[in-house]
Amino acid sequence: MGVEECGLSGYSLQVIAGLNFLSVRVIVIRIPIKQEIVPKEFENEILNETKRNYEMGWNLLKTRMQENESVEFCEPANFNLNDFHEWDKHWNNSGNKKFADFLSSVL
Repeated sequence: MGVEECGLSGYSLQVIAGLNFLSVRVIVIRIPIKQEIVPKEFENEILNETKRNYEMGWNLLKTRMQENESVEFCEPANFNLNDFHEWDKHWNNSGNKKFADFLSSVL
């Protein structure tokens, strides 16, 4: 699967790759999404396809950028369903605070 098929433009990857010459530190953070932590009993094919696409895009970006020494990849690990609104896929106050704390720890 190509870069365009995953929603990542070749131009964007070229810009990030070019940052290596500027000695700029680039931090790429995988955003926790509710779809990844839904309990098994609520999974369905559409949800599983969303998770596969998200994983594929992340892996493609990491693979394309792995040789660029200025790029650091980070993944917050401690998100759970309590960090999201009950009937929504957005973070609630807990999720926003958790992400802000994570962001502070990597900057």
